Amino acid sequence: MKQIIILLAIFSIAFLSCKKDKKDDSSPIPAVKDFAYIKAGVKWIYNTSDNDPNHAGIIIEQSWEIKTMDADGWCTVDWVVPGFTQHVEWFADATMFSNMAFKVNQMRFPLIKANPVINDTYSMTFSDSTGSVTNTHKVLSLNESVTVPAGSYTNCIKIRETTSGDTVFYKDYWIDKNIGIIRTEGTTAGDWPTILTEELKTRVVPIN
Repeated sequence: MKQIIILLAIFSIAFLSCKKDKKDDSSPIPAVKDFAYIKAGVKWIYNTSDNDPNHAGIIIEQSWEIKTMDADGWCTVDWVVPGFTQHVEWFADATMFSNMAFKVNQMRFPLIKANPVINDTYSMTFSDSTGSVTNTHKVLSLNESVTVPAGSYTNCIKIRETTSGDTVFYKDYWIDKNIGIIRTEGTTAGDWPTILTEELKTRVVPIN
């Protein structure tokens, strides 16, 4: 149990399955005018597991809850796994949603843009004590079907994240443009060949 919690923490902090039905990706989906599902009080709960045989049957619950959102689109968010809570920032406006954002320096690296286009690729370079690292997001698909504990979702956008800091690392996101992140899958060089999966269990929306 402790091993999978540690793996989850490393995977999520370091880089802030469905059966998918491939469909025709030739036409982009209609533009998303805004990300209305990003608002204070919304909470996403995920079942997290991995394919390590030693962890068979172990599922860890994690959640992301938007605590506040200001008029400019900046959100304060609590990420919670058993025994651990981290406060992070998100950003959303009419053009994109970013789950890798820092208000202090106005850094917003889009996870998904308002009107995704197949093969669109965007990158951002970060500097830290070890040097510069470039993260890249690429739109792989515009209309995949995903089944998770929360239900079945169609026309999900699939986005892959990679980084120059770890040539093995990848994280695939399946995103419903009206709900949020439905599923993720990925690994790091340190965890390979273990694959970590997060699947939406439920979404809590405040009653206005």
